[in-house]
Amino acid sequence: MCECKPPRRVIFFWIISLMLLLLLVVGGILLEFGFGSDRGHLTTRTRADLKDIQVCIGHYRTEYNKFPAEPTLGSADKAPIKLRGPVLEHLLGSNPRNIKFVDVPPMRPDGSGLIMEEGVPAWHDRWGTCYFLMADVDLDNRIPNPAFMAGAVTPRRTLSTSPKFLPASTLVFSAGPDRDPNTWADNITSWR
Repeated sequence: MCECKPPRRVIFFWIISLMLLLLLVVGGILLEFGFGSDRGHLTTRTRADLKDIQVCIGHYRTEYNKFPAEPTLGSADKAPIKLRGPVLEHLLGSNPRNIKFVDVPPMRPDGSGLIMEEGVPAWHDRWGTCYFLMADVDLDNRIPNPAFMAGAVTPRRTLSTSPKFLPASTLVFSAGPDRDPNTWADNITSWR
């Protein structure tokens, strides 16, 4: 009886081919979810900043029982404001007890960090745009979802799955890679 075995070269070829195919599939999946891409890394760093901003504002509110630079927040529970000027100055230590609630690194080569913008400090994201803040100034624990505001360009899927009001004391977001806070397809938020 003759046992017909394929030559070792053929077996080796098929094993290598299957391994390469598996590697391509796994690599594609990782890129799809942002791993290994610059955008994924920038998004992760931006989310960390958003969390830092919310935490430092929470600590400020605990210490002083009000928002930083509250009179200048104006209608921050109705429309986003840039994280700059008196609000940021209070968080950086220009407050009654000189407590530093956050330490923002100076501007990095990518344009992120603490910069002087029109004579006042501003905290920029990885794309060189100020972070945006909304605060529950009227203390009803409801802030309008900025994705529904006038002028917002929001994907239908986001509109159908997002509430019109968010139960929060602060909302913080980045305008994302396109640097336009009104286009919500790429905005990075503290609540999603």
